[in-house]
Amino acid sequence: MNEIDTKEEWYGSEISTDAVQMEDKGKGKPIILRCFEFKKNPAIKEITETLIAETHQKYIDTFLWKDSLVRIQDLKVIIEKDQFKIFATCQAKAGAVILDKPLKIQDYASSKHMD
Repeated sequence: MNEIDTKEEWYGSEISTDAVQMEDKGKGKPIILRCFEFKKNPAIKEITETLIAETHQKYIDTFLWKDSLVRIQDLKVIIEKDQFKIFATCQAKAGAVILDKPLKIQDYASSKHMD
């Protein structure tokens, strides 16, 4: 039986990057984030994010439609101890008017909107 030499030589170099600060310029169509909170049914033991999203998708889409909004991405579900939250990213339907002033991401993250 022949022995195979598995030793390989590797060459590399140190790589560095400069931190790039990304900034939302505030251009484009506003994206609205809606959050829906529900209590978990204690009778249901095994529940998944996919099952929750599929079960509530039609209800949430109808609710958004009534507010002249259209969902633009899949629902995001976060399961907590005794409740779950469903997040829906959406945009206004064509011709709909949004009265609230949209926030840039950096303004929202810095809590400037709390003033």
